[in-house]
Amino acid sequence: MTTTHVCLLNDSVTSVLTPVIDPSIPSDALIIAGTSDYESHAQQLIRLAKTRGFKASYFCLPDTAKTAQIKDAFLELFSRVCESGEGEVWLNASAGDRYHVLAAFEVARAYDCPVFVVEPAQDELYWLHPEDRAPTPIDDRLKLHEYFTLFDATLTGQENTQGVSKPVRELGESWAKDIEECAHALRALNYLASEAGESLRVPMEQQHRDDTTLTSMLWELEALDYVRIDNNTLIFSNEKARFFCNGGWLEEHTYAVLNGVTTQVKSIQDAAHGAQITRKINGKTLSNELDVIALANNKLHIIECKTQYMEALSSTNTLYKLDSLNELLGGLEGRAALVTYFDVTPSARLRATELGIRIFGSQEIPQLKHHLANWLEQA
Repeated sequence: MTTTHVCLLNDSVTSVLTPVIDPSIPSDALIIAGTSDYESHAQQLIRLAKTRGFKASYFCLPDTAKTAQIKDAFLELFSRVCESGEGEVWLNASAGDRYHVLAAFEVARAYDCPVFVVEPAQDELYWLHPEDRAPTPIDDRLKLHEYFTLFDATLTGQENTQGVSKPVRELGESWAKDIEECAHALRALNYLASEAGESLRVPMEQQHRDDTTLTSMLWELEALDYVRIDNNTLIFSNEKARFFCNGGWLEEHTYAVLNGVTTQVKSIQDAAHGAQITRKINGKTLSNELDVIALANNKLHIIECKTQYMEALSSTNTLYKLDSLNELLGGLEGRAALVTYFDVTPSARLRATELGIRIFGSQEIPQLKHHLANWLEQA
């Protein structure tokens, strides 16, 4: 016997797809009901459902607030599907405006169809009819490229798709473990990489040559063929090596730590480093690059990594930018964090708390695995 999900649609789109793609929840077909304003969103969902092997179609609701016409439209839909004799019909009442939800619920009850809503906080189906049915857990199967499609965005590229190499991972762990001792030298390395620019070359001043911690770091980087020193000039082997020394190492370390907690945090569905996201707005293509991202419990987690000193104003701007991206791409359930070994001013920490942004500072970086796992498990 087949099961068809009839779903309402508004700006909350993840609740439509997540129950359908969970193999433990019966679902063979998807019918998305919405007004013409949401047809483009519906077509995106339909394409995603079809790539997963489901039948999917769109049912256009009348663009009116008159409840009688809305109810007639749902009567037409449910009579056609329920009387076809092909199987059971479930109503997903998680989305849609209240007129549509009430009308659909009344019609579904008349046909004795099961009705549920998706509770994102618990990631479960809660049953409105029959009322005595126990909540049904949703297995998180959504992937990042599918998630971004739901938000009118495209994941066009990412770094380290095979993970961070062991030598680089070990180097990042070493620097992070001794972050307080290494902080001054890391700032110097960051400065030198920034000054090198496209030439990939920068003269080393006496203070740099006398810094024993920096010298030790440069030896480690030389062992990776990332740098070499010629006549007191620091030479980066390529742009990737320069980027690594210019703060990219913290991104790779954070991404490696994230990959390392996937066995512990079972809710992590997907993760990416250097994720390139494109969106089309008013005919123009806008691009964003996200340092590290994870999809856990069907919620997007955006992690910004900063290795440059931020004045009070730039700290606030960074937080506002992160909050804006989180709202745009993560929706109501999105979460964001900032990883930095620089001290963050009390006012910036207060602003981060107000915005719901988690800060992992110099105190947390040596135990980033523990703190990151706890943060993700709270999703």
